[in-house]
This record gives sequence, structure tokens and C-alpha cells, in this order.
Amino acid sequence: MKTYSITLILTLLVWGAYAQTDTDKGWIVYKKAKQIEAKSARKVRRFKNKPGSLVTYFYASKIRQDQKWKKVLPKKTPWSRRLTYALNKYKDWTFTKFRLVSKKEHKPGKLWVKIWVEIEYNGRKDSGTDEVSLELIDGKWVIVSLPT
Repeated sequence: MKTYSITLILTLLVWGAYAQTDTDKGWIVYKKAKQIEAKSARKVRRFKNKPGSLVTYFYASKIRQDQKWKKVLPKKTPWSRRLTYALNKYKDWTFTKFRLVSKKEHKPGKLWVKIWVEIEYNGRKDSGTDEVSLELIDGKWVIVSLPT
């Protein structure tokens, strides 16, 4: 009886771990992602044609409170309603910290980058994780949607 109980428990534990892993299937973790804050954001002055680089550049620009973030958005304007809505919300937020978490391709040439971000809004701080959507357009990655 003890053997059966231990086997059942082990099976359930393995199944539980598998189920959790399966939920996150396809996400690739940024293992060496550094947290970007005011001081380190000043050093982020370039980006590569890589999703993580673009997203880091965007939020470093937001932390610096300059307008260079526009360089990693689609050149074609007007932007989508969803992107425009997010950017309008961002006008009221002060970005203080940012870190890449993981990425996942959900369609060829389209992926999500999961981020952790801290903002100040109405005198309060808030933080959490969410996804930024990117697309490969004419051979270049661009941010097409932002979390709100």
C-alpha cells in the first residue's frame, strides 16, 4: 500500500509540474536581463534589430522622459488604435524601472516580450508584468502594441 501511495503522489507531483511548464510552453527567459533605472537608462542610446533590444530602448527612453522611443514604433502613422490608446495612457505615467522577462513567438514574424515595469501614477507606485507585441515589418522589428 505504501508503494502505491508514494507512486501516486510522485505521479501527481510530476503531472503538476508538467502542467505548469506546459502553460508557459514556448516562452524563452531572458536570463541575463538587467533592471533599467534612471542611471542605467541614460546608457541605453542604441538598439539592435532584436525584440529585446527594441523593448529595452523604448522603456529606457520612457524612463529618461525623452521622445526617442518613437524610433522603435512603426513608421507608418497613424498607429493602430490600441497602440495610440496605450501611448495616451503613458502620458500620465512616470516610468521608474524596467526589466525584460521572457519572449514568445506566437506567429511567424510576430512575438510577445514579457516585461516587468514599475510606474508612478497619481503619487503611487505600481509594478507588474505584462506583454509588449512586436512584428517583423520589412525586415525590421517594431513595437505594435503596449500594455496598459
